[in-house]
Amino acid sequence: MAPGQVTWMDRLDLELDNLRAAIAYTLKHADPAPGIRLAAALRVFWKARGHAAEGAEALRALLDVPAAQEAAVLRARGLATAAYLLEQTGGYAIAEGYCDEALSIAQAAGDDYLVADLMDVRGYILLRRGRPGAAMPLIELGLGLARQIGEAHLTARLLAARAFALDLEGDRAGAARDAAESLRLYRQVGDQRQVGTMLGNLGYVELSIGDIDIARGHCGGGTVGRGIPAVRSRRHVRLTQCRVRKTDRSRRARLAWACERADQGGPPGFSLGRRSGGTP
Repeated sequence: MAPGQVTWMDRLDLELDNLRAAIAYTLKHADPAPGIRLAAALRVFWKARGHAAEGAEALRALLDVPAAQEAAVLRARGLATAAYLLEQTGGYAIAEGYCDEALSIAQAAGDDYLVADLMDVRGYILLRRGRPGAAMPLIELGLGLARQIGEAHLTARLLAARAFALDLEGDRAGAARDAAESLRLYRQVGDQRQVGTMLGNLGYVELSIGDIDIARGHCGGGTVGRGIPAVRSRRHVRLTQCRVRKTDRSRRARLAWACERADQGGPPGFSLGRRSGGTP
């Protein structure tokens, strides 16, 4: 996602009914390929604007068309996108199956980008299930591939995943290091949505280390984290959440997550930053 992403998201919002009609039209014909390409290309939009479940369902329907059963790279991309969206909405079991099928196709095709992307998705599913030890080898494999092929944005995504895994394992310093490198790469490629997310994540992990002033600077420095002070308790989160406009879904989602963390009795820690309709 490059600069101008908000403008493009707004345009896609205006065209959403037309996009739905185009996908529905494709489902009525024998060749689902155009619909798969369209639905997969909208991957970030589906998630960022709260339509992850709809996007996943559209891809499921398209991938179930008989002509889509051939083990082609396009099918693998559709499966990867569906898995990514299902990971946002909690459909972990189906997402894992999609990842496995897509991975076999991607590896046979020698598509290193797609393999690394799938490692990111599969890794996050494991992280959501509280299994950082199982997620780490997948993330490391994906990160190595992303760096090897020179994909800065994909590298940033996998660094963010590793940072979260390290945080779950209690390595706050390692999490802060990876979050900072992820932030640098997102800035490099101009993805302001993810810059905002990583500023907030970096601020939270620094807060858990005890670097309160640095953490406050990061939490207040992004488009997502701006205006959110250091989290001290559940009550502090709720009071802050009340001051956030109901339409500001990303900030409210981050605060809701922080509230969960406070409920667990732990420090604010590191945000997943991938929930549908929430933080990018």
